[in-house]
Amino acid sequence: MKHTKMFEDFINECECGGNCTCGSSKKQPIVEANADGTISDDEDERREELEMEVYNEAKSFAESVKERAYEIGGSFRGPGIQSDVTKQIKKAFKDAKFKL
Repeated sequence: MKHTKMFEDFINECECGGNCTCGSSKKQPIVEANADGTISDDEDERREELEMEVYNEAKSFAESVKERAYEIGGSFRGPGIQSDVTKQIKKAFKDAKFKL
């Protein structure tokens, strides 16, 4: 069985990046920001672009699913088909370990 490292395992690694016998007792800190505490210059812009891109793609996808479900099942069975497709979408996100 494969061992999955926990957070503590990463912070307890020696300075050279592994659990070795180099003799170093200095722990390597985990840093998410630049040395001065700021984020990268374009992070906010890239994040905003990603959010808008994902929103537009998701909206287009949802509209396409609804349209195709109604093409297949009409106004009577279309909602049920749409519901079944929604379950598949939720399953795909769950399988990808992506919480909504």
